[in-house]
Order: sequence, then C-alpha cells, then structure tokens
Amino acid sequence: MIHNLAHGENEAVALLALLTDPETVDRLLDGPSILNVVLNGRGTLGISEFLYFYLLVRRVFRDRGLEDPDLADYVAGALTDFSLSQRLKKGGRTALPFVIDLAEDLSRATSPYERFFLSVQIGNFLLVATGIFYAHLEERSKRRGAPGLGYYEDFGAGIFREAGNHPLAREFLLEDRFRQLSDAFSSSRRALNRMSDQFLIWN
Repeated sequence: MIHNLAHGENEAVALLALLTDPETVDRLLDGPSILNVVLNGRGTLGISEFLYFYLLVRRVFRDRGLEDPDLADYVAGALTDFSLSQRLKKGGRTALPFVIDLAEDLSRATSPYERFFLSVQIGNFLLVATGIFYAHLEERSKRRGAPGLGYYEDFGAGIFREAGNHPLAREFLLEDRFRQLSDAFSSSRRALNRMSDQFLIWN
C-alpha cells in the first residue's frame, strides 16, 4: 500500500511514519478530506482497492460505534477478496447462494479443518452479501419466500462464533476477531448497508 501511494523511497519512509501515528490516522479518518480524495480521485492517486474499502468501512463503522480499526481492516479485506473473486470469474457475476446451499456445503466438510476454513469463507461471504447486496436479498425474500436478512444475520453470526471456537482460530490469533464479528454481525451489516447506499455502485 505504501509504495502505491509514495513516489520514491524517501516519500515511502515519511508516509509510513505518518500512517503509523495513531493521532494522525484518527484525524484523517475523522475528517472528510481523505474520504473525498479517495472517492473523487483514487485512480489518479493509485490508491489500492484495499485502502479504498478500508477508509469507507472505517468511516461507516465509527459512525455506528464500531471503533476497532482491526475490525474495519478485516471487513475491508473480505470486501477486497470478494471484489477480486468476482473479477476473476468467467461469464460475469453469479447469483447469490441461498442459506440452505451454504449449510449443505458445511455439512459436506470431511474434516474439522475443512469445516473451519469453509466457515470463515461463508462468514465473510454472508457479511458482504448482507452488507452490500442487502436490497437484493430483501427483494428475493419478498418474491420467492426466501429467508429474510435476520436469518442471514443469525447464520453469519453463528458461523463466526463456531470459527472462533476452533483451535485453528487460536493458532492464527483470530479467536477474538471471529467472536467480535459474531457479536457485531448485525451492527457491521447495517454499517455496510449505509456504505453500499452512499458510496458504492457494484454490479
């Protein structure tokens, strides 16, 4: 990220010092200036996709009282991964799966380790789906009788809770993060709804 923003080694060193100073970072994120720069000129500045998502997520999360920057970091990573996966798929976008399909995928896991990694993947997907594509899920619920957002929320929170209790979560130092995502799934989803409405056009 640093080298995407800086021109030369001296600028990279100065920028690293700036971005690792907590007070400076908070001032940047509290003010509208950096967000406006990102929204209006990110291509010109070469700002990475992750940084773009991080600044947006951090802003809407703080507005909902979700102050932990590591939580915003995780969610921005999930958004970046989803965006990349969609670009790599041939034939364009695919339909969002139903909860029952995700549950069946979990039931077919052949080992606790496979179930853990699949749980994390599904949890990340549900966070993105309910946060960014919530209007589609609501419409599908009305037209087809599919589960509503509350059902997806409960499933996603449960998935992250299960992942947080797995030994691998402890090994990867993600135990607290997954439990935090479980506890804050609804608030995180609603913050992403606002982000989707105000800042994103995602086909």
